[in-house]
Amino acid sequence: MHSISRLFIAVAGLVLAVSSAACGGSGAGATPTSPAAAQPTPTFSVGETREAPAPIENLQVNINESNPPGYFLHVLSGLPNGCITFAGYEVSQGPTDSFSITVLNNEPVDRNIACDLRYGTVGHDISLGTLQAGKT
Repeated sequence: MHSISRLFIAVAGLVLAVSSAACGGSGAGATPTSPAAAQPTPTFSVGETREAPAPIENLQVNINESNPPGYFLHVLSGLPNGCITFAGYEVSQGPTDSFSITVLNNEPVDRNIACDLRYGTVGHDISLGTLQAGKT
């Protein structure tokens, strides 16, 4: 009977030692877990998007046949995958009758999200108003 009790205590001790080593305990052969190996906690919520510049595929200046003539810019911008959507554009007129136009897309913050690789495009007509010939 004593030999069964000793065997049980020896097996229980062995199981405890193996469990401790496997779980990162301080037993012999245990390796400490480095902070770099820990997974970072995401700082965004699922489905969250952010604005990013859109790739521009084509630009064309068009003239509206009115008096005075109106000008608009036809912009074809890219949607690099199925998760990215058109967000809008910003137009600012410079001091020397020049324009700065930024086209924006919404893209997922989570870079690990599964998206189809379909490249799409979307067209926009952006009014530039009336311009003086030879100045702009």
